[in-house]
Amino acid sequence: MEKHTRHIKIQYQYRNRRRQPSGHVPWLPLSGVWLEALGFHIGERVRIIARERLLIIEPLEGAEAELEIYKEELREVKRTLKELVQ
Repeated sequence: MEKHTRHIKIQYQYRNRRRQPSGHVPWLPLSGVWLEALGFHIGERVRIIARERLLIIEPLEGAEAELEIYKEELREVKRTLKELVQ
């Protein structure tokens, strides 16, 4: 497997949140044909494993990807219901 190394700058993005203080948050812009060359494709679901000062990004496949879509949709329904109750 060919080794790929990229150097990018962590940037910021402004977030306006209802329940948390608004402000700048770290933002990591990852894009390029090199991602596709590594097996990451447009529309594909990925898992990000976060450890102290380390991020691991891996594609989700098959049933695992479907389960993540279901969980995300369920979270959205719960958020909508909470907003309606308030």
